[in-house]
Parts: sequence; structure tokens; C-alpha cells
Amino acid sequence: MIGGMSSCMLLLMAVATHKSVIKIEPQQLTLRDGAKVNVRAATKKDVGVVTDLIHQAYGYWMDEFGLKLSPQTQPAEKTEKHLVGLGFVATDESGKIVATFSSDEVKITETPENIDVKFRFANEGVSYTKVENLNTPINGRYLEFKKFATDPRLGKQGLGKQLYLLAENFARANGFDGVELETVYECRWLYEWYVEMGFQVIGRHQYPGSKLDTLILVKMF
Repeated sequence: MIGGMSSCMLLLMAVATHKSVIKIEPQQLTLRDGAKVNVRAATKKDVGVVTDLIHQAYGYWMDEFGLKLSPQTQPAEKTEKHLVGLGFVATDESGKIVATFSSDEVKITETPENIDVKFRFANEGVSYTKVENLNTPINGRYLEFKKFATDPRLGKQGLGKQLYLLAENFARANGFDGVELETVYECRWLYEWYVEMGFQVIGRHQYPGSKLDTLILVKMF
């Protein structure tokens, strides 16, 4: 997943009248092995394929580490909620969807004991217990990077990093205070990769019915 920057510059723009946090014109990325993938906004027609891809990508954690994660059995209705108007897909040269991510705009408020996050489009909020006292105030408006999945066969080709940097570059160019995301503590290598990318673990939360600790991470600009 970790790789170099694409030689293509992505065109990013804000759209006030559309649900999307990010809008991009169709763009082509180049993987480490020279293969090309095309990034575009997701549509309702993509929901079924993206749901299968999310099951496959997150199923890796069950196969390798025995971790039960909700995206492994995510219904198509939930995929549609996060994908249509908020998400993106990357397709290979044959047109097959090989990666996806979604976005949201969140407001983060630090209280004496907790980190409170309100999601603009999800119409819900989550309160995380602080993992440490923060030296830098983190209150602000963040771009959320979420529902991220890549075809396991494209591992270590740089696609994941390029898709994340697309979102980060948009956030920087459009006045966000940083990028926010969630991951699971037990997926150690993944959150350690995000830390290498400049993220800080600031809080943790346990969702109802789950025994896993969900971490909230932010990268402030």
C-alpha cells in the first residue's frame, strides 16, 4: 500500500451545492509496476461491487489475525450511505474497481475528558476518551478519510498512499484544519503507517457490540 506520489497532478475543487466534500475530475494514477488506474466519483451503480471489495479487503483481518470488523459483513445499504455523493473509486485498465474511499466533513471539539466529533453528512456524533493530554489544541474543521479499501492483489503498489494524498491535498487547499480518520488498535501495522504519515492518536472509543478499541487519529496542518 505504501508507495510514491503519482506523476499526475489531481484536480481538486470544493462544491457548495453538492453533497460531496471532495469533487475531482476523472484522473489517472500510475502504480509502482507501471499499471494505470483511473479515479472518479462513485455512483449508485458501484454500490454492489464496492460492497464486495470492502468485504474482501477487510476480510484480510479475519483471515490473518482473527479480527472481526463490521465492514466484513457491511450491507449494501450502508455502503450506499457512505459512498454515493461522498465517495470515490479507482478502476484498473479493464474498468474493474480496485479501490475506494469516502469523505466527510467533521467538527472536532476537545473537552476536559473527551474528544467529541460531529459528522456533517452522517448526522451523528461520537465521543472518544482521550488517550493523553494534548499539547496542541485540536478544535477545528477536519476532512474525514474513511471507508478505505484496496484490492489485496494490489498491495505495495502505492495506490493507497496516492488516494490518501489526494484527500490530504484537497484538505490543505480548501482551508481544513487537518485530516481525521478511525482505525482499530488491533490493526497495529495500519495505524502505525498512519502515524508515519504524520497522524497522532488522540482518543479511543468502543462501539456497541464490539470488543475492539477504535482509535481516532488526526493530522493537523
